Parts: sequence; structure tokens; C-alpha cells
Amino acid sequence: MENRIKGDDMGITIHYKGHLKLERIGELQDFMVLFCKRYGLKCRLVRSSDESGIIVDPDQGCDLVRFVFDRSGFMKSFTKTQFDGIKAHLKVIALLEVVRRKFIPDLQVHDEAGFWENRDFEKLREEFTDMAVWLDQIVDKLKRKDSP
Repeated sequence: MENRIKGDDMGITIHYKGHLKLERIGELQDFMVLFCKRYGLKCRLVRSSDESGIIVDPDQGCDLVRFVFDRSGFMKSFTKTQFDGIKAHLKVIALLEVVRRKFIPDLQVHDEAGFWENRDFEKLREEFTDMAVWLDQIVDKLKRKDSP
């Protein structure tokens, strides 16, 4: 665990990027609004002269999932899931999988917990446990440092 955490790897994050044909953005938005209603998720549409898409709130404590595209149809984003746990992580993975299958076949995903690539629940659980232990150790060190 100690060797795995380096630099900006300070949590469990899912990074993703891909392209969507601009004429399909409305279709993606409509689909995601219905998807979110069906599964009790919050979402909001993004429509401006520079970008458009939809932002989904998968769970309290989890970062938002942004499917927001620039004028060329490119999207690049990330979602940190560590503070809301495995359930939120799995929701984000499922959401990305649906979007990849239906709209963005070239969607590239880098899951710091490795679940996107290997679908190994035990390894996912270990990653979340290791991260919690590591964060607890940091908090303990900080408390000792502040003690008189």
C-alpha cells in the first residue's frame, strides 16, 4: 500500500474521455435524463455556446459525473469515488459502461482501483480498504504532530 500512493494519487478516481458526434448530444441528454429518473439520480443539462452535455450526481459524497463536450465533441473528465465507497464506484462504472455501449464506443476509462479493467470485486474492496487505512494513518500522524 505504502508504495502505491505517490504524487497526485491521493484517492480512488475514475478518469474518462471520448468523442461524441455533435448531432447525438441531444439524444445522449434525453437518454440520460430518463436513465437518471429511472434510477433515482439527479442530473442537469449543460447547454452553452462552448459546451453541451449532462452532469449526473450518482450519490452523495461522490464527485459529479460529467458528460460535457466541447465544440468538437470531445469530453475529458474524472470522478473521485473514494469518499462515498464501493457502491458509488460501481454506479459510476455502470454509468460509464452504458454511455460507452450506447453513445461513445471510443470511451477510454482509467479506473485507479482497476475495476473497469478486471471487474474483480475483491480487488476493488481491497483498494477501498487500503485507501481508508492510509488516510487514517495520515490523520493519526497529523493529530500527533499537533499534540503538545
